Amino acid sequence: MYFQADRTDLKIRHTCRTDDGTVYGWERHNGRDFGEEFLRDPELRLKMNFSYVKIDQHKWAVRVNGSALDASSPAANVSLMFYWGVGDGYKGMDGVEHAKHAPFVVDPPAAGKPASFAKGIEGPFCFHGEARSPSLGRLALCAPTLHGARPKATPQLDEIYGAPADTGRTHYMGIEVPAQDVWQVQQRVTEALRESAQAPIRRAQKFLQHQARTRDPNAPPPEIPRLPALYLSLPDKIEPRSNVYVFQRTLTVPFEVELVFTSRLTADEEAASLPAARQSSGSALTTLVQQRAAAFDARFESIFHLRTISLISISILKITTVLIIHSPHHHHPPQEHGPFTEGQLAMGRRALSDLIGGMGRPGSRCISGPNRPPCSRRPLPVDVPRGFWWDEGFHQLLLQAWDPDLSLDVVAHWVSLIDETGWVAREQILGEEAASAVPREFRGQSNTVANPPSFAFLLQRLLDQSEPAASQQQQQQQQQPGGTVLASPEVASLYDGPGVPFPVRPETAAPATAEMVMARQQDEGGHVDVAEFLRAIYQPMRRYTEWMYQSQRVPDPSVFPASPIDGVPTKPQEAFRWRGRTPNHCFASGLDDYPRGPVLADPDRERHVDLHGWMVVLTEVMSRLADRLGDRPQAQIYTARLARLRRDLALSHWDPARGCVVNVFPLLLGLVPGRAPAAPSGGAGVSPVLSAQLNGSLAFLRSPAKLWSPFGVRSLARSDWLYRTQEDYWRGSVWINLNYLALRALHRYATELADVPGVEAVREAYQGLRSNLIANLDKEFQRTGMLWEHYSGEDGHGQGSHPFHGWSVLGLLAMAEIYQ
Repeated sequence: MYFQADRTDLKIRHTCRTDDGTVYGWERHNGRDFGEEFLRDPELRLKMNFSYVKIDQHKWAVRVNGSALDASSPAANVSLMFYWGVGDGYKGMDGVEHAKHAPFVVDPPAAGKPASFAKGIEGPFCFHGEARSPSLGRLALCAPTLHGARPKATPQLDEIYGAPADTGRTHYMGIEVPAQDVWQVQQRVTEALRESAQAPIRRAQKFLQHQARTRDPNAPPPEIPRLPALYLSLPDKIEPRSNVYVFQRTLTVPFEVELVFTSRLTADEEAASLPAARQSSGSALTTLVQQRAAAFDARFESIFHLRTISLISISILKITTVLIIHSPHHHHPPQEHGPFTEGQLAMGRRALSDLIGGMGRPGSRCISGPNRPPCSRRPLPVDVPRGFWWDEGFHQLLLQAWDPDLSLDVVAHWVSLIDETGWVAREQILGEEAASAVPREFRGQSNTVANPPSFAFLLQRLLDQSEPAASQQQQQQQQQPGGTVLASPEVASLYDGPGVPFPVRPETAAPATAEMVMARQQDEGGHVDVAEFLRAIYQPMRRYTEWMYQSQRVPDPSVFPASPIDGVPTKPQEAFRWRGRTPNHCFASGLDDYPRGPVLADPDRERHVDLHGWMVVLTEVMSRLADRLGDRPQAQIYTARLARLRRDLALSHWDPARGCVVNVFPLLLGLVPGRAPAAPSGGAGVSPVLSAQLNGSLAFLRSPAKLWSPFGVRSLARSDWLYRTQEDYWRGSVWINLNYLALRALHRYATELADVPGVEAVREAYQGLRSNLIANLDKEFQRTGMLWEHYSGEDGHGQGSHPFHGWSVLGLLAMAEIYQ
C-alpha cells in the first residue's frame, strides 16, 4: 500500500486499478524464483520497479525502487506500507506473548543504550515471529536497505500542527483480524492513520485559540493550511494475538527499499538475521537479479525464437508439398524480413509474465458452491477476479510451452474439482476478497450448466508429447497379457444409447490422482511423467465427458428435419444445446451476449453448433486417451460416437448459401440454432472438423463485409444486423482466443492439404490474419502499455478489462507459431 504524503486528503492505493491512468505489469516472471514488476502512477508522477528473487528454499528478497515518472517533473513524497497477513496460521510474535523479548532486531545503538521502538524503528531492522506450520517455523522479515531522504514539514506547518512523527523511522502496528478478513487490512490502516491526525488537529485548535486571543480584533483570521498526509503515521503498537503486521516508511523520491524474508530459522540464525539479510541485499541482490533476468531472456528465446522468426515470414510458406508443424522448441532460421522489434519482444515477455504473475494459489475457501475443494490456480483479470473453466484451457496452452510441470500442477487442481457426477463449476472464486468483487447473482453455480471443454486442446498436446513413451508402454502390455488394464469392463455394459446414464464403475485399485502425481514429483524432484499424469486424470475426465454428453445432449435429435447424404434423406442422431441460457445471454457457452435468437418454448428443439463442435473436439481427444491407456472398449465407444458427431455436424449445421456453419462459434464452430434465414452469422467454419467445407468457410472468413478486419477476425459478421448492438461484447469485437483458434486451424489445413488445389488461399489467409493480429496487438501495446480483453473490429483499439492477463496472451503463441 502507498499514499501521497503531500496530499491533504488520504488516498491509499492498495488494489491495482487503471481508472486513474495507472499502468502496471510483470516485465519478467519465470513462475519459480524470479520476477520483475513495474507500476507507473501518473497522478503521483511516480514509477516503481519491484524485483523479486527466491534465494533458496527458505529465503526470498524483494527490492522496491521509486523514481520520478518524468525527470522534468519531480514526483510526490510517498508513504510506503508493506504488510503481511498471516490469517490464523501463526503463533504470534515475540514481544506479544513474551514481554521480556523485543519483536525487533536492530543495530546496537552507538551509546550502548537499549533500543526503543515506542516512536518507530530507527534504521535497518528485522521482525521475528513463529508459524504454527513446522514447514515455516521461526520467521524473520528484515529491511536491511532503506535509502531515501525523509520529507520535512514547512516551518508554517510546524508552527500550527507541530512536528510530524519522525519520518526517518519505520512506523508499525500489529492488529488481530479474523482470518477471513485479512484482505480488508486497508480499512484498519485507514482508521489508525486518521487517529494519528487527532493530535496535530488538537494542536491546531489551540493555535487558533491563541491567535484569537492575541491578534488584532479587526484583522482577518489567519489562513490555516489543511493537514497534509505527511502527519499521518501508524501508532507503533502491537496488539495481543496480532496476525497482521504493517510497516510504514515515508520517503522522498528517489528511494530504494529492500526486504528479505527467511523461514525455518535456528536460534543462532535468528540472532544473526540482520547481518545475514545484509549479505542477501545490496550488490548481492543486484547480481542475483541480473543473473535471473539473463536466464529468463535466454530461456524465452530458446522456446519462442522471436529473435529469429519474423512477423511476415511463416514456416508453412517455406514448404511446398509436405508441411511440417514445428515443435515449440523447433529452431527457425533467420528470415529475410527480419526478427521482431524490441518493442514486440517486450510485449511477448509481458504476455507470458503477466499470465504467470497473476496466478492465484489454492488454499482459500472456494465461493463457487457448497463443500467445494480448494480452488485452482488461475490468472486474475483486474475486473474479473475468478477463474473460468474454458478460459483456463487457453491459458495452459502458453504456460505448458513455458513450464510443463507448472502447467500440469494447474491442470491437476482443476481436474480435482470435477465431482462424482462429472460436473465442474464453470467459475471458481478463490476466497472472500475475490467474492467481494463478484456480483452476488454470479456466485451461485448450477450443476446443469456447462462450459466449453477447452482443456481438450491441452490434452491433445500432452498426448502428442507422450507418443513415443506410450507406444513403448503399449508394446509391453501386449507382451504381458496378464498386466493391469485401466477401466476395461465388458463391452456389453458400455451401451451408449440415448438417455442412458453414464455407468460409474469401481476400480479394482484406486489410481493415483493428478494431485498425488504432482505431490510426488515435488517431493522427489525432477519432471512429471506425462504418461502417468494422463492415467491419473483419465477417470475424472471420463466422468466429465459423459456428463457433458448426457446433460447437454438434445434427448431426441430425430425431431429435426432430415438432410440428404448421398441423396438419401438422413435424420441426425446427435444434437446439443447449452442449458441455462436466457434471451440475451448464454454464459455457459462463454460467448455471453452473442446473439442466439429467442428462447424456444421447448429448449430441446434448439441445437447449438458451437457446443456440437466442442463435443467433437472433446470426444476425439478422449478417444485417443482411452486408446493410449489400453481401455479399448471405451475407445471404441468414443470412436463410434465421434463418427456420428462429425457426420451430424455437417448434416445439421452447414449452410452452403452462407458458406459457413450456421452461426458458427467464431473461427472454431458456431452458435445459433437451426437454419433460420435471419439467424445471425458468426465466425466461419474454419475448424478442425470442417475441412470438407473449407473453401466456403474461407471465403466467409476473408470477406471484409463478414469477419475479416485489419485487426483480426471479428466475432460477428460486420453485415449482420445485430453487429455492435446492445452490450456489444461478443458482437463484432476481435477476441484473441478465437483468432488463435483460427490461426491454429488454418495452419493445420495448410499442413494436411498441402497438395490440394486452392491451398495457397489458406496460406495467404494464415499469413494475413497472423500479420494483422500481431500488428494490432503491438500497436495497442505501444499506445497503452498493456494487453486488453478484446479489440474493436472497427479501429483496433483495446476494449474491456485491462490490463488483461487471460487469453489475450495467446498472441505470443501466434508470434512464435506454436499451435500443436
